[in-house]
Amino acid sequence: MDISRLTIDELKDYLQTLNRLKPQTLQNLQDEEVDGEAFLLINEANLQKNFSDIKAGERFKVLQLVEEFKRALPQSNDEQSSSSQLDDSASSSFDPLPVEIVFVESNECTAPMVSTSVRKTVESPPPSETPSTSAVEQVMDVKDILMQSAEGFRVVENIQKNRWPDDRHRKKMISILTDYHVKSTGANRDSYYPNPIDKLMMAKGIIRDFPTLADNGNGEGYLAWYDPSSCKGFLGKKFEYLREKHLKPTEKRKIPKDKKKSHASSTTSSTMLSDHDNEDSPSKRSKTDENYDDMVKKLSRMEATSGSKNIISSLMEGTFSERHKWMNQRPKPSGAQILTKFIHFKSYGGLMITEEFQRLHPKAVAFDLTDIVNAVLQHSKSTKKKLYEDSSCLQNDSLHALQLIFDILPSVPVKRSKEMPVTTEETNNKFWIASKPCAALVQIVPAGTDVQGYQNKLQPIKPPSDSNSKQLMSAPFMLWLTDDQLTGEIYILIDGHFIHVDVDPLSDPFPKAFDVFLKLFHVLAVHYHPQLKFFFNFFEFVYGLNNKPIPSVRALVGALRTIQIETNNN
Repeated sequence: MDISRLTIDELKDYLQTLNRLKPQTLQNLQDEEVDGEAFLLINEANLQKNFSDIKAGERFKVLQLVEEFKRALPQSNDEQSSSSQLDDSASSSFDPLPVEIVFVESNECTAPMVSTSVRKTVESPPPSETPSTSAVEQVMDVKDILMQSAEGFRVVENIQKNRWPDDRHRKKMISILTDYHVKSTGANRDSYYPNPIDKLMMAKGIIRDFPTLADNGNGEGYLAWYDPSSCKGFLGKKFEYLREKHLKPTEKRKIPKDKKKSHASSTTSSTMLSDHDNEDSPSKRSKTDENYDDMVKKLSRMEATSGSKNIISSLMEGTFSERHKWMNQRPKPSGAQILTKFIHFKSYGGLMITEEFQRLHPKAVAFDLTDIVNAVLQHSKSTKKKLYEDSSCLQNDSLHALQLIFDILPSVPVKRSKEMPVTTEETNNKFWIASKPCAALVQIVPAGTDVQGYQNKLQPIKPPSDSNSKQLMSAPFMLWLTDDQLTGEIYILIDGHFIHVDVDPLSDPFPKAFDVFLKLFHVLAVHYHPQLKFFFNFFEFVYGLNNKPIPSVRALVGALRTIQIETNNN
């Protein structure tokens, strides 16, 4: 049937007889006056735009029907002639792919898959050359394969929305593609040992159909998906896992003795995937030091650009488990050592710090300093008037609120022997901690100051009593470069390193800067400055990191909530 000739009502009646779409969907199509010709023009973009109330699963069914109807359309004479000429010219260099429907029964993909989803691109050779197999490149039609299942359709939507899939959709995409390969090649032992060219064409298909998934974010580079030099990447690791899961020991290929050691090292390690990529693995396999070091080296060589952001983020996730084993060993590495080894904690304006914090504390509250600023100022002005006036020199409301929280909460006394005299350094620190703002929290300098050469106003101090280290420490602090004390750039300085917080230059920089500042302590596992102990007890409570705050923190939180409730009611 030529669907393009159907009227609006005829199309609805015909689709109704197929019994594949919901009645409400059919009614929506009729209401929008979609006839047969218009139905064939439906694609993902206009379907989402014009039929936003149709859910993803139903949209997938509509697109399936559109593709089926298009394939059933009669070819014109010109098209048939062109197709015939292509077949004749190509037959001399390669055999045409057989058309075969392969039905897959698996949790990942339940829809029929067409084995012709591997595309052969034939390059026209110069007159002096004859066609050869090198002119034929097989590239997997990744998007077509994904669009054949509802789960794959959701993966495509996720990529189009976010440019890079989240972990769940990325793993699902890899599962669908590897399952497709296994099923379409007979699901035998050799299916789990794909030719490197097959994996390469799969990786190239991914970045061709989704250019934002390339190493540079713009259609070039596929090593994140498959690295021919190491046989790794998301695809290489997935096939390793599938062999481990589905093949018996007697079915696995034998490894030459001289390669067993290196092969065992590579096959039991994770490359671009973190531990939870194979969370259903029958035997949890640990990453090897060799593979972990390779990933760290790759990170250190990568430049932080907008195009490499997704790959760097994935590598940081992939090294998470081993990184924290290293960070928790004795003696613990310093903040400077961590930032030297993992340089991209300093990249992208604090983004990598935030992502690492989310891995450490997935249940933490998404707190925004802006939400409590007015309540803090109002509470202080009415009940802590002297403290409010003493810090009124701070014109930025967010910084003013941070200083007031520090002033309202009790200070931490410095325990010392009566016989021990006060040193010059301690006198210096006491002065700067009492300044407005507290120098352990923020230090203010003119715009244009050389951050690299800036000297901390606070002298190094002894570590907390619960620390195993006896070396003097300098806690991280924020450095605000400003001329008007309202806006300006903020850097977080720690042990000779600095992180530039990426904020709008015309907006209040402190809500985001403080968020990164707090998370940095947890990510690098460094100690708070002793004078900020109770200050951070407050913020650990509101971030959901500590459910047992000190009484003064609980009282302050209660007072702020009361003000917020009263404000909302008014």
